[in-house]
Amino acid sequence: MSKALFQQDVLESVLSKLKTTELERFSQLISSILERRKKDNKEEQEKVLLLQINNCVLPDGHLERFLLLREKRKEEELPKQELSEYFDFISEEQKLQVKRISLLKQLADLKGITVPALMNQLEITAPESV
Repeated sequence: MSKALFQQDVLESVLSKLKTTELERFSQLISSILERRKKDNKEEQEKVLLLQINNCVLPDGHLERFLLLREKRKEEELPKQELSEYFDFISEEQKLQVKRISLLKQLADLKGITVPALMNQLEITAPESV
């Protein structure tokens, strides 16, 4: 017999000998411990998701270059190489936006609210169209 099964059998034997009121108190204690663990786990999951959401951005160097190319494109036609680079940044940003939306959905589900409600709660606005 495994150690876990043996311990379970011993625990069951001890619990079966408790008075009903003692067993109810024990049950409440177990419920309280479980609720704390679930809450702690939920809070940890929220922290992880928030960190992942915050990291769904172009790296600084890419962001600066993307913004420069976007402004330059408004003023003049970009050479082929810069235009290709610009479209690569757009593709990268769109992938990050999809990932960000997925993470926001996971966080909203964890909190039991809608994505728009979550965005409002976190004071997040929808990004500009790229």
